[in-house]
Amino acid sequence: MHSDEPLPALAQRSFIAALALFDVLSELGVSDISLKWPNDVLVHGRKLAGILLTSTPGTIVVGIGVNLAASPHPASLPEDATAPIHLGEVLHSPPDPEAFLTLLASAFQRFEKQMCNYGFAPIRETWLSHAARLGEVIHARLPGRTESGTFETIDETGALVLRTAKGRITLPAAEVFF
Repeated sequence: MHSDEPLPALAQRSFIAALALFDVLSELGVSDISLKWPNDVLVHGRKLAGILLTSTPGTIVVGIGVNLAASPHPASLPEDATAPIHLGEVLHSPPDPEAFLTLLASAFQRFEKQMCNYGFAPIRETWLSHAARLGEVIHARLPGRTESGTFETIDETGALVLRTAKGRITLPAAEVFF
């Protein structure tokens, strides 16, 4: 995606991708879906999909990995990683990859159009309505430290806002663990 938008605004496409996945999964009949800040989609509290953004000036690439028919073995993951799940465990049969991609592209386009027309605020509100562990204590790992606190919200840029023993902190990037 090419754009003249600043990098923080481009990075908000992670929230668009998460909402697009949420909608497609809902359409397929999946329940108990939640969104883990900043870039995972959970089903029954387990990781079904991850979103990765890469960028160069004026360009962002949105990568979306969805466990359609298989998922990594938990023993192959770090001890504190969110347990994986795949759609074959949730649905009677996993969806056809091309059909899933078509649905996902259409949903992404709807949310992208919404953001272009109305800005990030409605995307933020919708994302928060599906956020995993909102109002609960979470742990945010940063280089050299971990911050623990109550997940209050995401701000107008998409940064994580925690209420900690030291006060309210805003984190533009971190790895979140429950």
